[in-house]
Amino acid sequence: MTAGLAASPQRRGPAVGAQVLAGLDAGLVATCLALLYALVAYGPLGRAALPMALHAAAASFVVGGLVAAAVQGGRVTISGPTATGALVVAALVGELQGMDGAAGRLEPAIVAVTGVCAITAVLQGLLARLHLGVALKFLPYPVVSGFANAIGALLVISVLPAALGHDFPGRLMHLASWFHELKPGAIGVALAGTVAGWSVTRWWARAPAVVVALLVGTLIHHGLDHAGFSSALGPMLPLGASGRPDGPDVAAMASSWQLGWGYGLAILKAGLVTAVLNSLFAMVNSARMCEASDPPLEGDRLLLSQGAGNLATALVGGLPVSVVGSVTAPLRRAPIGARSAHPPWALSTMAGVLVLLFGFGHELLRQLPMAAVAASVFLGAKALFDAATPGHVRLALRPGPARREALGHLALGVPVVAVALLHSLAVALLIGAVAALVLLTVELRRGVVVARSDLAVHRSRRVRTEAQSQRLKIEGARVRIVELGHWLYFGTVDDLTDAVHLPTLEADAGLDPPGRWLVLDLRRVAGIDLTAARALAQAGERLHAQGTRLVLAGLAAGDQRRGPLELMQAMRQNPALVLWPTLDDALESLEDELLRGMPQPAPDAAQQLLPGMPVELAARLGPYLLRRTLAAGETVFTLGSEADAMYMLASGSVRLWVPSRTGEQIRLLSFGPFVGFGELGLMDGGSRSAHARADEPGELLVLTRAALERMADDDPPLHAAVLKAIALRLAVRLRDTTAQLGAAW
Repeated sequence: MTAGLAASPQRRGPAVGAQVLAGLDAGLVATCLALLYALVAYGPLGRAALPMALHAAAASFVVGGLVAAAVQGGRVTISGPTATGALVVAALVGELQGMDGAAGRLEPAIVAVTGVCAITAVLQGLLARLHLGVALKFLPYPVVSGFANAIGALLVISVLPAALGHDFPGRLMHLASWFHELKPGAIGVALAGTVAGWSVTRWWARAPAVVVALLVGTLIHHGLDHAGFSSALGPMLPLGASGRPDGPDVAAMASSWQLGWGYGLAILKAGLVTAVLNSLFAMVNSARMCEASDPPLEGDRLLLSQGAGNLATALVGGLPVSVVGSVTAPLRRAPIGARSAHPPWALSTMAGVLVLLFGFGHELLRQLPMAAVAASVFLGAKALFDAATPGHVRLALRPGPARREALGHLALGVPVVAVALLHSLAVALLIGAVAALVLLTVELRRGVVVARSDLAVHRSRRVRTEAQSQRLKIEGARVRIVELGHWLYFGTVDDLTDAVHLPTLEADAGLDPPGRWLVLDLRRVAGIDLTAARALAQAGERLHAQGTRLVLAGLAAGDQRRGPLELMQAMRQNPALVLWPTLDDALESLEDELLRGMPQPAPDAAQQLLPGMPVELAARLGPYLLRRTLAAGETVFTLGSEADAMYMLASGSVRLWVPSRTGEQIRLLSFGPFVGFGELGLMDGGSRSAHARADEPGELLVLTRAALERMADDDPPLHAAVLKAIALRLAVRLRDTTAQLGAAW
């Protein structure tokens, strides 16, 4: 039946139409970005290089982007020229202008850019084959933030002269030249386009801001031109009579390699910088677009696809490519084909828009003013800046506990930005790499113990009876909880050994049995190597001989961090090393073990259901209680439903849960026999704040609001006693919650 629906015209028609619209949206955004990055990349060569630059940018999207998408598979991502690659190419082309034999010539620039793409492809493929793609994830956030801010600032600077009415690329060192012969009309066009693009996203978040800025700026420019203000306007896009590039001289391209070692070293340096930064931002952009339905992000597969895309774009003379989030976004909103991870109609439409506009839309492109292009760049650059940086600046200027962390963040990010603006991205990358190594070294040398507690204060999410809670407060000291963090590797084995070392344990007087447990919470641990796993296995054996069990918690099934522990457990056949997927599961199991053998009250003892009520009053509750039998998996109430009753379990178990953003069920609390829940809803008459589901068969005693109101008329003393018992229960629960929060902090 599914196959029939997929093949039916009624099902396919709307999906294809949505894909075409998404492809049109992506194609227009890609056109604007290709135009912007073409101007930036080949800007140092002037007007003559623009046709070739437009060809290179469009070919990068059409050829490099489609090849990368085909190799990636399983995830809708589009690659194309980026601000990073365009700025590196611009710096390289600018450097060539100072070399004898390369200044003012297009052929050496084409060969150099092709070399950068090829080097990037080789390095990305090599990183993927060596399984080093995951290493980029560990680059410290302040360094990544510095690179993002530097690239955004460089992109803005590169087109600021165009917004002021000039046609030359911006250089921070040539700041004084920007303000000669300003064109107020161009400034107005750039400002209006920027404001329009920014404003439209305030009420339509998915609007293509760069396209809006370009269109609004163009319309205003031509309106001012027809109104007689031509002298106040800036230049148009510097295209000649033909938009198609002249074929480069093959002999001149071949002779470019005779320019010497300086030429080759410049290409190698640009290739290294592009490979690292484009790989980093491909990872960042892909991670930002992850959704619950996406397969896990594989760093090695991503780098392999990016390498393939850069190799393809090198063969057609394009610009370096990486994942472009603003083009990928509209494609991800389109219905995906039943058998393809990438919507084919959307991709073909996007490629068709690029081919039509850059291949046959020369006259249309000539109508675009440089000031409007600058407005588009401003909107595109806005998405590149790290949104958290203003917050760090505010925290750094404000006294408080977060000031030190904010200052440290800025101390690493600001130098990267300053060096990139005043010198080059290559030197900024070197500084960022050194800072990353220093931060990683400091992080690895930090102590592994984050916090210590015990089960007397740090409890599971299962709500116990008052008697059970009192017993856990007494015996909870038997369970020591140590939260670990950072890296567990050969360099932190000594700290790890100290964390799990306990003196010889003796039986606690008056407690039976005299067992003890040591729980290691591994949720915050970044990684575990075999050396640390061996140390934990040895510690488990040593503690087991002393009467203590070692429990490891916080690593879910399939978590890569479990691998060394499971391997060591199998090699040493160590039954004393217990692995739990979550800390809550481990604590609940240990609580059950501590409470084992504790006598339970009779199921009909109402005074156990509402502790604190006199026996003679509790005996009068029966007529006001409803009994409800629960099957395993049965829903008691749902999130948002009317709260008109409180529930008391006579037997069984009920779980309160809420859905996560990914659709998973997050357990809030669990209730066992002789524990009540839903009191707040009974008192305030609001709606339920969670779902309630029976984990196992059982029986509920239900006190409805109608029964409570009837009780107030029929038996006022019983009504007052019930309200007092509910208040006492809420007070005890609030006190326990406060104690646990205090222990957590």
